[in-house]
Amino acid sequence: TDEFAKVISNQKDAPIVIPPKAYAEIYFNEQINFDPKDYSVRLDLRSSRGRLGLSLDSMLVKESEEGKYVSLINNNPNPIVLYGQSKFGQLFFYPYDIEKSDGYIVTDPEEAALIASNICVGDFEMYGPYVLLTVGDKVMKFKKNIGPIDTVKKRAKEEMYDTYGTLDGVILSPRESVICQLYPQLKLPSEIGLQILHYVPAVHSGFGGVGPDPNMLLIDNHSVNAGWVDPGYEGFVTAHPIRRKFRDRLYKGKPIALGLIYKYDQGVEVPYGSEVLGSHYQGSKGSVSRS
Repeated sequence: TDEFAKVISNQKDAPIVIPPKAYAEIYFNEQINFDPKDYSVRLDLRSSRGRLGLSLDSMLVKESEEGKYVSLINNNPNPIVLYGQSKFGQLFFYPYDIEKSDGYIVTDPEEAALIASNICVGDFEMYGPYVLLTVGDKVMKFKKNIGPIDTVKKRAKEEMYDTYGTLDGVILSPRESVICQLYPQLKLPSEIGLQILHYVPAVHSGFGGVGPDPNMLLIDNHSVNAGWVDPGYEGFVTAHPIRRKFRDRLYKGKPIALGLIYKYDQGVEVPYGSEVLGSHYQGSKGSVSRS
């Protein structure tokens, strides 16, 4: 593989440069062993990494002789600099035996709507048991040719992004990296988490020419490249939609993602926003700005 790829060691704090549009395989520093008969496992990037324009090639945890790894693509028009053994992603374990679980995914539409009425600030809509998430007031795009984006160095927002209002729509080109504010605003208690689903399937009405079924949700196939909202989080959240083939137009109120509700048997001991965590994005307005 050395003939076709550059191999970089996992030495702590060693810089790892991922060029624009490049494919990379990143091996976990922590090699976790588990019996796949007991759990299904899914991986999400940390939100700070997805916000940079990195997107997973697959949410599946892959494995080779060297260990477990994840494959991803840099959709940013600029190089991204990661560092060896830095925080990168998170694994979600789903036990097949429900009795081993400390909570459950809310699948009953009435229960989900009741919970949503308590966690959504302002107006909201449901699609079955899912919270319907729509494009908010603004979309941010990375500027080109600004040099490597170093994940340990701070740069001014104005230096890195152009911000666009969504009333007239914002064009999203294939493989373009953007940050999209979502509605509604959220306020999660310590016992509720929200998973923003990566992929939303298109629903077609068939070839009869009678128009779409009003009970069906019509969303183009795409990846929103967003993940987990922690219990205790308050503020707007973002998605980072990636078009694979054809361009799209993002306009205010457009359905773009679904929120899946998790309810735990008891609240987490240290919810997001706790002083000990240093939760920088608590109270976010749905951009890269920290509160």
